[in-house]
Amino acid sequence: MALATLPTAQAGLLDDLTGTVEEAFAPQLVTVTADLAERNLLADSGLDVTEHAGHDYVEVVLHTPADLVLLETFDLPYEVRIPDLVRREAEIQAANQAYAASVDASPLPSGRDTYRTLADYNAEMQALAADHPDIVKLLELPHRSIEGKTIYGVEIATDVNDSDAADDERPSFVLMGLHHAREWPSGEHTMEFAHDLVQGYEAGDARIAPLVEQARTVLIPVVNVDGFEKSITDGMLVDLNVLNEYDPLGGQTAILATPGNAYKRKNCRPFDGVDGIPVFCDLAKSPGGFGVGVDLNRNYGAFHGGPGAAAEPIDPTYHGPEGFSEPETQNVRELVSSRHVTMLISNHTFSNLVLRPNGVNPQTIGPDGNPVGDAPDEDAMKELGARMTAQNGYANIHGWELYDTTGTTEDWSYNATGGYGYTFEIGAHEFH
Repeated sequence: MALATLPTAQAGLLDDLTGTVEEAFAPQLVTVTADLAERNLLADSGLDVTEHAGHDYVEVVLHTPADLVLLETFDLPYEVRIPDLVRREAEIQAANQAYAASVDASPLPSGRDTYRTLADYNAEMQALAADHPDIVKLLELPHRSIEGKTIYGVEIATDVNDSDAADDERPSFVLMGLHHAREWPSGEHTMEFAHDLVQGYEAGDARIAPLVEQARTVLIPVVNVDGFEKSITDGMLVDLNVLNEYDPLGGQTAILATPGNAYKRKNCRPFDGVDGIPVFCDLAKSPGGFGVGVDLNRNYGAFHGGPGAAAEPIDPTYHGPEGFSEPETQNVRELVSSRHVTMLISNHTFSNLVLRPNGVNPQTIGPDGNPVGDAPDEDAMKELGARMTAQNGYANIHGWELYDTTGTTEDWSYNATGGYGYTFEIGAHEFH
C-alpha cells in the first residue's frame, strides 16, 4: 500500500510514529524446550510466556533484547518460530484484507469477513437486542472500565426481557472473550455464537431450541474493553516500513507503528488504586504493551497471588493488589453471582486446548496448609472436556499441565459456585 493511499488519520500519524523510533529489535515468538518445572520457572521470570505449550515445550514472546538475555540465562534450547512479529502483523493484515476483498460474506453466522473493533461489537450487540427482543436482552455491566467505558453483553433466552435472571430457575451458561487484549479471536467466537443461537432458534434448529428455551446464555465478547481497543487499533495500523518501498528513515531504524499495543495483554490500570485516562494507556506503549495494567485472568479471588501470577506490576501476569481489584473482574463476579451459572467458558488464544480446573499442580499447598488436590468434580469435568474436544480436536487437559496459574476465571467460578468452568485456547499458532 502506497503512503499516499493511507487514510488521512493514519497518514497523519507519521510525525508521531517517528517519535517512537527504537533501535531495531524485532519482537519474536520462540519455542523453548522445557519440562513442567522449567515451564513454571519461565512463567515466574517476567517473560511473556504464552499458553502454547506441551509436555516438553512452551512458546515465549521476546519483546526486547533484555528478554532475550533473560531467556538465555535459563540455558534452555529454543528455536525462533516467528522472527519478526512486526512484519508478521503486516502480513496478517494483508491476508485479512485480501480475503475480505475476495468474498461477499464469510461462512460465519454473521457473515463478517474482517475483525471487529470495539465499536463494532457494541453496535452489533445493541442491534441484536433491538431486532430480536423476544429472545435477546442487552446487558450493561455495572462497573465501567478503568478508562470509563461501558462494558456490554447480551443474554439469550425465551422471555429474557420478561424475567429476572435471579428468579429464573433455568440454568445459565456464561461465555466470555478478550480477558487478554491481544487475543482477538476469543471475542469473535463469543459474538458469533450469539448469532448462531439467534439464527438457529428462529430457523427451528432442533439442537439450538433447547438452549434458548431451557437455559439462559450470557455472552460478554469483550471483558477487557480498554486493552482490546488499544490492541486492535495498533494492530490494524499499517506498518510503514514493512508495507512500503519508501522508508522515510532510509532503512536504518524501524517505525513501530505496530506492534505498539497490538500484543498488549493486560488492562489499562496505570498504577494500583489509580483510575486511568485514555491518553495514558495510549502513550505508555511498552514492547508488548504489558508494562501497564493488571492481568485480568490472574485477578480473580481463587488462590489469588499464588504460583503463576506475578507480584510486580511490570510483569505480564501481574495479579493486582488484591483479588477483584479491577472493575472488569468485579463485573464477572457480580454477573455469575446473580445467576444460576452451571457452566462457564472463558475464550482465549492460542494452542487448541480445553483447560479445566485447577490451575495449579494438585500438590501445591493451599491457604489451609494442605495440598489443593484435584477438583472435587474432576472425573465429570474431564469427561465433559473429552466430549467437547471430540468435536473440535483440541487437547483436554488441566490448566497446570501447561504451567501453574492462579487467580484465573474458571478456578474462581468453579470454587465459588460449583458450576463447571473451562478455558478454551483457540487456534493452533498465533494470538490473532
